[in-house]
Amino acid sequence: MIDRSQFPAAPGGRPDGLMAHEFFEAARMLAAHPKVRVIDLTEWDPPLDPTDLSALTAARWLAECLAGFEMRRAPSSDVADRASPRRPSG
Repeated sequence: MIDRSQFPAAPGGRPDGLMAHEFFEAARMLAAHPKVRVIDLTEWDPPLDPTDLSALTAARWLAECLAGFEMRRAPSSDVADRASPRRPSG
């Protein structure tokens, strides 16, 4: 679950959740997994967030999910490398 500070429009949000970058990385990795068939976003109440931070976060989340699904087209050995934004140096 994403931290409430990162997604204020979630009525059931709690502190100590994932930071946005961790949330996006997890979404991309899950969507890249061939056994994952469905991913959904729950608990979004736009009037709770007049800054639209949650809307921007949801849009990025969707983009990360789509990127993960697209990675399935790559050879399986490349998926783990491409799913993580951190690449080994060298």
